[in-house]
Amino acid sequence: MHFHWRHPKEKICVTLAYDKDSRKFLGINTFGIRMRHEVLDRWLSEKLTVREVVSRLGEANFDPEFYARHEPMIQKAFKTEMNSTT
Repeated sequence: MHFHWRHPKEKICVTLAYDKDSRKFLGINTFGIRMRHEVLDRWLSEKLTVREVVSRLGEANFDPEFYARHEPMIQKAFKTEMNSTT
């Protein structure tokens, strides 16, 4: 399964892949947001759920200090989508 978030005005998006049954995080693709690979690799090794990954996205963000942070919008969209599918 996939969760996809796209910024309403900017060319920024995130797609998270996860297992349908276990909800385990399988991978991520971002456009316009830089992420720390070592953090994502650790999450894959730890077999985090997609919900855990979304709640901790700020830890993986590698954008410079004064860039806009999009995690709150991503987390809100994820929560809305997950609540509508369960």
